[in-house]
Amino acid sequence: MSKFLIKTLLFTALVGALMFVVELLLFTVPNEYLIKRHYMEEHGDEIKTLILGHSGPFLAYNPEILGDSTFNAATLGAAPYYDYMKLTKYADRMPNLRCVVMTPIYSLANFHARGYGNINFFHSTLNRMNKYFDIPPDEGSPLFYWPESIWTIKEGEVLMRLLSPPAPNSSPLGYYTKHTMDNRPANWTNAEGLTGKEDLTSEGAQRTVRENLGYMRGIARFCKERDIRLIMCQPPVYRNYYALATDTLFKYYNLQHETIKEEYPEAEWYTYQDDERFDDDDFFDQYHLDMRGGDKFSEIFRDEVLAHPKDRKGKDDQ
Repeated sequence: MSKFLIKTLLFTALVGALMFVVELLLFTVPNEYLIKRHYMEEHGDEIKTLILGHSGPFLAYNPEILGDSTFNAATLGAAPYYDYMKLTKYADRMPNLRCVVMTPIYSLANFHARGYGNINFFHSTLNRMNKYFDIPPDEGSPLFYWPESIWTIKEGEVLMRLLSPPAPNSSPLGYYTKHTMDNRPANWTNAEGLTGKEDLTSEGAQRTVRENLGYMRGIARFCKERDIRLIMCQPPVYRNYYALATDTLFKYYNLQHETIKEEYPEAEWYTYQDDERFDDDDFFDQYHLDMRGGDKFSEIFRDEVLAHPKDRKGKDDQ
């Protein structure tokens, strides 16, 4: 065997061993996925109201304000598959669950659980859900693993997380804690990527739409069979979001509304997208509330929705 080949194998083995150690060490760094998983495992019997969804509800619902044993299980970039898996995987640990809150997704054709599209973003989501939440990708092998150290090494994120562990992005009850005015991006009014410009006609898009609606239907069926109150609610978005929105965006919302209602007619649907009670200082970007806005919306949602469990009419149904 040539010296070059031996050196190559030794170097490869060294890099592999180093990555293995790094991956193990990352389990010692607190993050929102671990916080949420551990809470659902250890305090599931305390949860009466469960918030599901992506970054929108993660930044919109403060359980400390909502009260009534509420837990925010929403995670960044979570497709309906992950909502369904969180709900069903931990169902036995939540015997007192009485209410589930869902949020419409703005891209039925792009929110998926397999990693097409933006490879860095979706691999990060897939990896962390698999690694820290113990939920493998949709139709993926339980042995699937995408090393965090690969897709974050170019920004030096892994090294920084190990040398100087950041504070978790999540409160103990699952509310995002870093969406402040100080952290708001300079181009926060840009909503080009969130307004439904994707092509719904391609075969791949149609497949993703069917899968997402299927998992939403599964959540509705789960709640109906257990007589769990199901609320579908869209938090506020910035006022010029609709100026950029397309007919496709509204088609997304209508499809989700129709799917939930077909499976569970008693499910409630509320729309706060254009609520005039929210101003510039309430938004982190076009689609997400900041902490002030999230706390304000949590108070409104608590008083206008959660406090009326027998009122099964959503705002758009009235």
